[in-house]
Amino acid sequence: MIHNFNLPDNLKDLSELASNFWFSWNPDVRDLFREIDLDLWRECEHNPVKFLYKVDYSKLERVNNDPSFLERLRYNYERFNSYLNIDKKNTRFSKNFPAMTNHLIAYFSAEYGIHESLPNY
Repeated sequence: MIHNFNLPDNLKDLSELASNFWFSWNPDVRDLFREIDLDLWRECEHNPVKFLYKVDYSKLERVNNDPSFLERLRYNYERFNSYLNIDKKNTRFSKNFPAMTNHLIAYFSAEYGIHESLPNY
């Protein structure tokens, strides 16, 4: 699910990055949120969805005018899309289980948790 955040056009990709746990194992993506507002990032317990709902628009405007930030956002968004669009026909799984290639599989172990922004009790 993509959330409807109030983001400047150049920052719209933050919405997709925030809405997928891919951010949790990519420190460069987490750094983008930290750079916008470190105190709020901590206050939101590193939850990018909560962060984007609460961040002050002036802070978004500041990074929206920062070419370096925009380039890092673009780079990480391209990495994210590349990750989501890997060639599914050339994986070990698809070679061993070709009939299952179009099925989605997810494994979550509550024992270890997923990320601190998604507490489990």
